[in-house]
Amino acid sequence: MAFMSFRPGRAGSIRAPGKKHPGRASAILFLAFLFPVLGSASVSGQRLAPPDATRIVVIDPGHGGPDSGLVGALGVQEKDVALAFSQLLQSLIQERWGTRALLTRASDVSVPDALRVARANQEKAALFLGVHLGSSGLRRGMRLLYPLFPAEDRSSDGTAGQRGSPSSALRVLLWDQFPTSGTLQESRRLAFETGRRLEENQVTLIGVQGIPLSGFRGLTAPGFLLELGQIPNAEEEKRLKDPGNLARMAQALLAALEQSWWVPGQKTP
Repeated sequence: MAFMSFRPGRAGSIRAPGKKHPGRASAILFLAFLFPVLGSASVSGQRLAPPDATRIVVIDPGHGGPDSGLVGALGVQEKDVALAFSQLLQSLIQERWGTRALLTRASDVSVPDALRVARANQEKAALFLGVHLGSSGLRRGMRLLYPLFPAEDRSSDGTAGQRGSPSSALRVLLWDQFPTSGTLQESRRLAFETGRRLEENQVTLIGVQGIPLSGFRGLTAPGFLLELGQIPNAEEEKRLKDPGNLARMAQALLAALEQSWWVPGQKTP
């Protein structure tokens, strides 16, 4: 598995807890430069509920820049499909739910996984959605993947090991740990419930599966990775090129999330 216009808004500052440190401050300013807070996309329609600015959704379009991700026989690139779908979903969420939806990248640029997670943590995201394509042979349909980290991937204190560890300044934003068990359990619940709702809406679903998603390490929000389709399937690739089909897929996911996450969350004190 490998993992179109837009208006940027005001740049957001990234705060690091603890004492001030010149080197850390420089790194944090660099991160703030990389991550402008994106503005709302306006779409006509009716909101489902009153605006709730406290429930921020972060959408993570996979790949970008020189990293094209999967490329189909017809030339469809994963990075382009992921971004187009993410922008459609962002517009729908902001219009329908009246909440902020942010993208980890809003153009064809490369953003390291660690900085995507840091952005979500800095914004105190309530939901994190990764958007990719799949490579499941000639099968077709969506697949939902939720983060699942084996116990041996943790150190004795529950934090991430040193393998591939980010810089000390970045670890401040990643909290230097795996998602908590509660976050992992909620991610699993969300993936299965969203998948069930998608199938009820006649969306072809390959399955729901838990795997060690490296791009979710350090993430404090629940969420899952969505494979929009399977690129080796020629018919699937044609559908992924169709903006109208991507819009229908975004609407189907929004409807499923309303039942699995948004509406239940409205009932939470």
